[in-house]
Amino acid sequence: MPVVDRPVVPAPRRDRRRTASVVAAGLALVVAATACTDADGVEDDRLVLEVGDEPPATQEEEVALWEQRIAEFEERHPDIRVDSTPVPYSPDTFRAQLEADALPDVLLVPFTEPQGLIARGELSDLSTALADTGLEDLVNPGLQGVVSDGEGVYGVPVSAYSMGLVYNRAVFTAAGLDPDAPPTTWDEVRAAAAQITDRTDAVGLAHMGAENYGGFTLTAETYSFGGRVQDDDGQLLLTDGPMAEALELLRAMRWEDGSVDPEAGHTSETAAARLASGRVGMYVAAPDVYGALVGRLGMSPDDVGVGALPRGTEGDDYATLAGGTAAIVPAGASEEVRRAAVEWVEFSSLERYVDEEAALAEAEALRGTPVFLGVPGLSPVDEGAYAQWQEWVADDIDVPLDNFRGYTAALPEQEVQEEPGDQAQVVYRFLDDVVQAVLVDESTDIDTLLAETQEELAAELERS
Repeated sequence: MPVVDRPVVPAPRRDRRRTASVVAAGLALVVAATACTDADGVEDDRLVLEVGDEPPATQEEEVALWEQRIAEFEERHPDIRVDSTPVPYSPDTFRAQLEADALPDVLLVPFTEPQGLIARGELSDLSTALADTGLEDLVNPGLQGVVSDGEGVYGVPVSAYSMGLVYNRAVFTAAGLDPDAPPTTWDEVRAAAAQITDRTDAVGLAHMGAENYGGFTLTAETYSFGGRVQDDDGQLLLTDGPMAEALELLRAMRWEDGSVDPEAGHTSETAAARLASGRVGMYVAAPDVYGALVGRLGMSPDDVGVGALPRGTEGDDYATLAGGTAAIVPAGASEEVRRAAVEWVEFSSLERYVDEEAALAEAEALRGTPVFLGVPGLSPVDEGAYAQWQEWVADDIDVPLDNFRGYTAALPEQEVQEEPGDQAQVVYRFLDDVVQAVLVDESTDIDTLLAETQEELAAELERS
């Protein structure tokens, strides 16, 4: 996902699982083992945990949740004091901040980042702390590879998602399509997009193309056609065929069918706005865009539909793109600091999956707040723990789960593929240009474009 944000619109209402890790938790800790002085001038020799990624002061309800969770953590851990800071992860400043000892001790980073940080020796190994707390057994084993190099474990996945097809159910109905049966193949997407364009005032499909979202979306589509963008060694695979198939379909829908929005510079925000307003019928996104569509853009919950990422191949190599957020500890942290960091991550982001009282208390606290509970997605914990949590909070789920059936029905057997492991943001930036070229120029030679892009991108990755 683009580092600047998830590939969804930032929204005042989000999936509770993500909010708990980003809003109610914060997860950036500056830890000091030396004595300090509190606001009243009294010496305080507790370990100081400065929690970053705090919500803006303008989001009063989220700030209240944040402060409540900090108070609860301090009550359970009287030897730790939690302070708060808005410091986020930035790939542009991380190295300089690390060298200047100016980083919080725990940061949230997208799944694209840990492998590069691990390779450069910029993260602390959390293996001992995870084993001591038992947290290593709770985390979804399918996500462990994101934060591990095969020897150490350098982070904790706290939220996860897989890409799907988000659509406007009202537009589907107006076009004579069944809103309970979203397209499951790209051929069906093409047919549905044409029908929407012909029978309604909407255009069938929007495709993101700017701020790394175009490359991000094209990567997911390439996976759905059975391809990959990089192999395990980081070698580029843009010219292998599946990416060209995805682009040829986009070209045909744009120029032959006229069923793709001609705007080539869509970001997550603009694409979501078009869908919410009924000006487009579908676009590729993760299910947690629901929070933006309903909470910020005013779309009716009944009109939001989410299906699985359509298939471009019938083979076993079909996959959908998976991403998410992990908590990491920058290099140089003591074992005491690592243990404190893991305890905070466990409490703030994952406790709801193992403690019914905590799950229900959190659900109760979220009532009446700008946070949606139960938006479907990949689980950061193992299947058993996630299913148990769903049972505990069933009465508090406030999203129309039937509208996600196309997505959730595919999850058990759907292969998920991680984002490119080598400098994904650079890859996405180059692929933005590829998507835009197809959307603005009917005569674009896709094979030549991909060959030239692969050569230029390989050189850029080598320089980086």
